[in-house]
Amino acid sequence: MEHRRSKPANDDKNRCVFVASYKKIGVRNWIRCDSPRIDLDVDLREENLSQRYRDPQARLIDGNPPRAIVRVFDEKAIDLTKDDLLGDYSDAGERCNEALLQRFPDDFLTKGSLNEW
Repeated sequence: MEHRRSKPANDDKNRCVFVASYKKIGVRNWIRCDSPRIDLDVDLREENLSQRYRDPQARLIDGNPPRAIVRVFDEKAIDLTKDDLLGDYSDAGERCNEALLQRFPDDFLTKGSLNEW
């Protein structure tokens, strides 16, 4: 899947998924990093991302510090009229936060403006 700033040619929201990125700070703390974005499957390898990412999918990326990427399909988060494709992603963002904490149940999100959707 590749992030692209142009609109889907066929205006198909099912090829789009909301993405939130996090990094670990301290022993059990996470903070959101990078701007939220919409990834677009430009290769059409995934025919229907809305089904694959109906429930948020969290993936850990090893490193120093460790990072996590959480993807979820949320129709309101996608606005095909905007260049960045971002719509109202507040629900999608909260679902990503919950998925991260579910994957790491002893951890927590540090409060702060970066974690506000």
